[in-house]
Amino acid sequence: RKHSMAFRDAPSFWIAYARQLVEDGLWEELRRVALQMRGPSRARDFLAALSFYFEGKAELGLQRPFSAATAFRKMSGLDFHPAPLGLTVSADLLQAGFAEAARNVLLGLTNELAGEPKYWTLLFRVAVELKDEALMLSAGAQAHQLRPADRTLANDYAAALLIQRRQPTDAIKLTLSLFAQN
Repeated sequence: RKHSMAFRDAPSFWIAYARQLVEDGLWEELRRVALQMRGPSRARDFLAALSFYFEGKAELGLQRPFSAATAFRKMSGLDFHPAPLGLTVSADLLQAGFAEAARNVLLGLTNELAGEPKYWTLLFRVAVELKDEALMLSAGAQAHQLRPADRTLANDYAAALLIQRRQPTDAIKLTLSLFAQN
C-alpha cells in the first residue's frame, strides 16, 4: 500500500498487488485498489478493464453479487492488456457464474488470440453456458480447425454441428472417428 503512489504508472505492480489482495481475501482493500487503478496515471487506460474486474472480485468477496455484476458489465468494450490476462479473467468470470461478462471480454480478444486453441475452447465453454448455439458452432469450428487431432475439440465441434443441425455428414464422420479411436 505504501508503494502504490511510487509505482502508480507500473501496471505489473497493480496486477501483482491486486492478485495478492485476492489471495489474502482483503476485499475492502482490493476494492480501494481497483478504484485507485482508474485514478490519474499513465497506466490508467492500460488498467481500466482490469480495475473493473478486480472491483467485481472485491464485491463478490463482500457478498454483493449485484455490485459485482455491475462492475463486470463495465468491462465491456475495454481492452485487456496483455491479451492472455484477459483469457485468465474470462475463465475466472465463467467459473464465478458470469458467462456473459466472460463472453464480452473474450470477444474483445479475438484479433489477438485467434490462433490460440485455448481461446476458442474457452469461448466454446462460454457459449455452452449461455446456450448461444451460433457462437458454439463458430468457436467449436475454429478450435477444431487449429487442432484437428484433438478428440475433445472434435467432439465439441460435432456436438455444435448436431445442435445447429448443420453438416450432418461431417458431424457423423467426426463422431464415428471418435468411436473408432476408442
